[in-house]
Amino acid sequence: MSITLSIVVPAYNESARIRLTIDGLRAFAASYDASCELIVVDDGSRDDTAARAASLLAGLPWARVISYQPNRGKGFAVRRGVAATTGEYVLFTDADLSTPMTELPRALALLRNGNDIVVGSRAGGATVIRHQPLFRRIAACLFNLIRDSLVGNTGVIDSQCGFKLFRGPTGRDIFRRQRVDRFMFDSETLFIASRLGYRVAEMPVTWADVPGSKVRVVRGALELVPELLSIRLRHGHLSPRDRATTA
Repeated sequence: MSITLSIVVPAYNESARIRLTIDGLRAFAASYDASCELIVVDDGSRDDTAARAASLLAGLPWARVISYQPNRGKGFAVRRGVAATTGEYVLFTDADLSTPMTELPRALALLRNGNDIVVGSRAGGATVIRHQPLFRRIAACLFNLIRDSLVGNTGVIDSQCGFKLFRGPTGRDIFRRQRVDRFMFDSETLFIASRLGYRVAEMPVTWADVPGSKVRVVRGALELVPELLSIRLRHGHLSPRDRATTA
């Protein structure tokens, strides 16, 4: 059976809340009017995330867990998950579901209106129910300034929101090129998309900060400049002529 929507969920040490995540996605799938698949990618967790997810998904032919060791980073996890998808559309969303699945119909409408990628955004009209701590918001503003100065403005204000929807061939084309394993992978994804000429829509979403973020601000700051420079050096040669023929 052909799949309409593939959902990829990267998960690292999410044992305490993976049941809520999977219950929410199962409820969404039950109400969705087309076929879907769910791929949970356990990114080398030190707890029993993989086992719990596998138990919760047991008996569901449309859902599975990809698990590996050691921890490689969210970028690597999303890359592995997207490579395993077959759907007409591909969504990756954070395990905390900080952007609810009720935002998906609006995102799908934007794809059907001619866009290739829809990026969930906490800027420009978003409904933020619970804000991040102040220091994270300040760090995000500084990150945006450094990002735009090193890789250029891709037209997206909030590159880091964990809710992104792709046409399936587009997502698979981009992620087969993607190489950044950790914090900067979102910026790499959008830089590749920009160089290849894909049409990107930034969509304000409903969003709520969920305590327990795995992003470490200090570590991310240390990785920031070298990873952004590597993105420009690695992918700066790309042009729309390099797009996959199936995208």
